[in-house]
Amino acid sequence: MKKVIIIGYGPAGITAAIYLKRSGVDPLVIGKDYGALEGYKDLIENYYGFAEPIEGKQLIKNGIEQAKKLGIEVITESVISIDSIEG
Repeated sequence: MKKVIIIGYGPAGITAAIYLKRSGVDPLVIGKDYGALEGYKDLIENYYGFAEPIEGKQLIKNGIEQAKKLGIEVITESVISIDSIEG
């Protein structure tokens, strides 16, 4: 069982997963299908580390690929509910 589950694989979720992995924690990331961003063509022009504008969908895809290269498990699913488990 994973100790940390991150819901959402946007920039914040993937960044959190990467830093957790680098600190020795093995997270699980669950997010919706980013294909839903198909019609989203706006360019992100003010994101740190990118000299050229990038589409939001491409930014998410790049983040997921980076996470997977580090061995982070990324699942494409919708989260319906969350339950607390003791122990």
